[in-house]
This record gives sequence, C-alpha cells and structure tokens, in this order.
Amino acid sequence: AAFAHKESDLNLSYVIDVNFGRSTSPDLAAAHVAAVGEAGLWPLVSGVEIGNEQDHYARMTPQEQRQAGAAHRSMSYHYAEYASEFESYVTAMRAAGMPTRRVQGGTWCCAPHRFDQGARVDCAGGFLGNASNYIRRFAKELTSFSYHRYPTNHCAGGQVTPAELLADHASVGMAEWLAPLAAASAAAGLDFV
Repeated sequence: AAFAHKESDLNLSYVIDVNFGRSTSPDLAAAHVAAVGEAGLWPLVSGVEIGNEQDHYARMTPQEQRQAGAAHRSMSYHYAEYASEFESYVTAMRAAGMPTRRVQGGTWCCAPHRFDQGARVDCAGGFLGNASNYIRRFAKELTSFSYHRYPTNHCAGGQVTPAELLADHASVGMAEWLAPLAAASAAAGLDFV
C-alpha cells in the first residue's frame, strides 16, 4: 500500500498468488485473502491467482516430473482435478472476504494448439483444449484470464534480449496464435492478460 500510494502516478494494482502449486489447502489461501482484507488492500488488488501454469504440473515422463519439483501434484494431475480444486479455493476465499469477480484466471501455459512452432508442448492431464471450457465455466468469478507465452525460450532459463523478443521468429504470427484465447476471454467479458 505504501508503494502504491507513493507511486500514485503509476496507477498500479496487484495480482496476488495464493501459492496453489505448493499447497492443497484452501484454508491457507483463505488466510492469505483474509490478511489482504484486514490490511485494507482490496482497492489495490485487482486479482487473486489460483494456479500458475497449473497445466504443467503433470509432466509427460517420471524424469520430467522429478525435475519439475511439482510439490504435491502427481503425473496423474488432470484438468478435472484442477477445476474441482479451483472451486474449493474460490469458495474458501469468498468466505474469507474476497470481493466478487476478483480471481485472475489461473495462468495457463499450454499451447491452444497441439503443436507450438513444430514442437510438441509439454501439456498433460487433459488441459489442452480446456482453456475455453474453463473460461466459460468460471467466468462469473474471474476478472481476467491470464496466459504465459514464451516465444523465444519457453522458460528454459536463457537470457533474452529485447531485440530477440521483437525478432520475426518471436513475433510473427503471435496475434493469430493467441486469437482463440483472446476470443474466449472476450466472449466471457474478461480481460485477456
């Protein structure tokens, strides 16, 4: 709050994460949300994120699963399980004082298509093809739908320069590539982030 008020020319708001990837407990998320309310921060919090790239929690092989360090999620983690957990988190957070329509749709990362520039995208558990279903099902709770796109390194840890981000291989076709997700968000009246 001090930073937001000091830097008032920034017109900023926050999206907070409830550490969904490390905890199965909606109670922990509810305590986090209650603390936001107790501190009077809701005017500065535009969204609460339930899941960050949850479509990658289940990996394709046991070796990838071990490397991912996916906490309590297993290789069998599935979209239907996420949707159920999402509902329980929203219920608990609303009971803890979260205002309506304040959830940023869990940040997805799987390609909306089966192939990403010719390479298969790591996406397991039925998440592929379910982003628009998720948006429709939970639109009344969402303030936005968020998607991560890594056109140059897919989070491989390499340094990327601004010139590389603007290069043809990173930018050409991105609007068409993201169009299905943007359209599904718009149809539900949500911002696409």
